[in-house]
Amino acid sequence: MRITERFEPEPAMVEYVDRYAFDLTKKMEEVVGFSEVDLECRQEHTRLEETNTANFIADIIRFENPTCDIAIITTGALRMNTLIPAGELKLKFFADILALPDIIVLKSVTGKALKSAFENMVSHLPLLDGRLLCISGCSLTYDISQAPGNRVKEVFV
Repeated sequence: MRITERFEPEPAMVEYVDRYAFDLTKKMEEVVGFSEVDLECRQEHTRLEETNTANFIADIIRFENPTCDIAIITTGALRMNTLIPAGELKLKFFADILALPDIIVLKSVTGKALKSAFENMVSHLPLLDGRLLCISGCSLTYDISQAPGNRVKEVFV
């Protein structure tokens, strides 16, 4: 893509970029996994409810960091908006779903801090305002009929 017509492309740079783009495209087609079920990546689901894709990504993060008891990421980190059919998963799937360069941070937290994070997550439900979390390694129950700050009933790690 030419940004301006004022300059001619540098042939050596064009060759380098074309070669890199070809190699990257080829790498993105590499099969790195398989799913027996469709993966729900549509934002009307990932931003509203627990989905198998959000759980899958959080599980990968937790299992790749064996010192972690739980993994938490925001659903906003999931950037696809489609249903992925069951079958082979290519590297491109992971590049697309995690398109932003987010950093994984390992941190020890108290049960009180964890419950507070979950209270924040459910504090404005049923309003969808980007607070939903992808969670692996724990579960919780909550009651949105209660006042914010008192909605989380149980957390199991």
